[in-house]
Order: sequence, then structure tokens, then C-alpha cells
Amino acid sequence: MLAVILKILQIIGIVLLSVLGLVLVLIILALVLPVRYRLSCTAEADNKPEGLLKISYFFSILRARAEYTDAFYVRVKVLFFTVFKLRIPDDNKDEGEEYDLSELDDALDALDEEEADSSEDSNLEAVDSGFGESDNPEESEISDENADSDTTENNDTEENGSDENVSEDEFSDNEESSESAESREKDDFEDEEDSVLRKIKLKFEEICDKIRRARSEYRYYRNLYNSNEAKNAFFTVKKRLKRILKKILPRRAHADITFGFDSPDFTGKVYGVYTLFAKRFDASSRVIPDFERKVFEGNLYCKGHFNLWCILWNALCVILNRNVIKLYRSYKHHSKRKENHEAAEEKAA
Repeated sequence: MLAVILKILQIIGIVLLSVLGLVLVLIILALVLPVRYRLSCTAEADNKPEGLLKISYFFSILRARAEYTDAFYVRVKVLFFTVFKLRIPDDNKDEGEEYDLSELDDALDALDEEEADSSEDSNLEAVDSGFGESDNPEESEISDENADSDTTENNDTEENGSDENVSEDEFSDNEESSESAESREKDDFEDEEDSVLRKIKLKFEEICDKIRRARSEYRYYRNLYNSNEAKNAFFTVKKRLKRILKKILPRRAHADITFGFDSPDFTGKVYGVYTLFAKRFDASSRVIPDFERKVFEGNLYCKGHFNLWCILWNALCVILNRNVIKLYRSYKHHSKRKENHEAAEEKAA
């Protein structure tokens, strides 16, 4: 019985080790095998440019294709199965279409008829409302005169009664109330002045705090940039990025292009960027800038490959660098202290 159990455990161990070895081999292959790409673009006068990008990986098991003709197409395949498909139509496709003007004229005539019908309906409503008013102006004038006479008589009686009931005590009360009202107005005016001054003072203090914070931030980043750790970290990042770009840039390229933009300055800048990578193009390549007109004609072809291990290794060298770690810790400490200071100010406020 024990021998059978040991035999089963031995088989399970062998299977697990085989699976683990297979996974390890697949990971190594995924890191070492190259990612191949090929790009081709063509552009002719008075025609839209066309482009094609193909990417293959892991013995062409994983493939991607991006194409631009009348629209933008993207397709990703694993073996013979499509796992992702996308089509983005061209927004400028309908710019050159022609429209029938007779349909537009008919629509405008229909709108004019609707406006005429609505104006006739409004005139009829106005006439109907006019019939509701009184047609006898003499009666309205008589009623207005009677109402004015009644109001004047009532006002005269009220004034006479009020003059008879006024006494010396009421005059004194009125004087006291007027004095108290004046004092309240003065207090309110003083309170308003104090509130305005307080607001101005608080605003001034807030501006001063912002200036002090900006100055402290500037001093921190200036000292951080001038430190030896930052210089060594920037040198490491620059060196590793150059190695990554050297692997990613195409190994073979050919260009026969004539290009120009609305701004001659921008055309010169683009040509300057091309001169930085001119060594990557073959001897038969020809790139001509046109500073007088907007044009893009010709064709471009390039192909290359890179592996993920190069990118991963250089990224790890940057992340695990001692100077980079020091800079990251210093920044985290500074940001945490800044957050604590802002939280303390909010609580105090």
C-alpha cells in the first residue's frame, strides 16, 4: 500500500515539474523571441494617403494588422482565430458629396407657409381679446371720478382724526425711536466696515501663504535637481532609454518623400528630426522638404524587430537604481509632509 502511494506521489511530482518547466520555457521564449514589425505608407497627389502596419510575435502565433485606406481597420489574431476587430470610419469621407438644391427650396417654402399661418392665428386672437373691453368710455370716466372722490374724502377724515389725537408723549416716543434707529444704523455701518476689512485681511494672508508655498516648492525642486543623486539618476535613465530606442528603431528603412506644411518653420523642424535618424535609412532614400506649399507625396517602408527581454532588463535597471530609489523616497516624503500640512491648516480653519 505504501509503495502505491509513493508511486502516485512520484507521478504527481513529475507532472508538476513538467508543467512548471513548460511554463518556464514559455516565459523564456516570450522574453527572448523577437517582436517583428513592418510599416509601409504611400501617398499620391490629390489622393488620400494609405498605410499598413503588420506585427507578429511568438512564431507568428500572435499577429496584428492595422490598415488605413477608406477607413481605419485593426485586427488581432491568435493562430487562425480573430480575437479583436475594429473599424473606425473616416469622418471626412462625406465632404465631397453633392446635394440636391430643389429639396432645400421645398423645405424653405414649407417653413414660409407655416410662419404665415401662425401670424394669421395671432391676429385673430388679438381681435377676439379686443371685443372684451368696454365700448362706453363715458361710463369708465364716471366710475373713475367717483372712486377718486371717495379716496380723497377718506384721506381728509383720517388726517383730521390723527391731528386731534397727537400728544406730547407721542412726540417724545418718536424722538427716542429715531435716535435708536440712527444708533442702529451707525452700528450696522461699523459692522459692515469691520467685515470688509476682515475679508481683505484674510485674502491678503491667503495670497501670502500661497507665495510662501510656491517659494518652498521651487527651492525643494531646485535643490533636488542640483543634487548628485538626481544627476546620476538622470544619466542612468538617459543611457537606458538610448539602449531601448536602439533596439526598437527599424533595422531597415527606405523613404522617397516630398513633404511640406503651411508653416515653413514647422517644415524645417520636421526635416531636422529626420536628419537625426537619417543613418537608419538606406543610401537610396530621398527626403525633400518643400517650404513653399503644403504637400505630402511619396512612399515609406521600414521593418525591424526587438525582444521584450531588452525592454524589461533596462526598465529593471532604472527601477532598482540606488539614486532613483533615493529620489523617489525624497519625493514621497515631501508630498506626505505637504499633505499633512494642508490637512492641519484645514482643521485650524
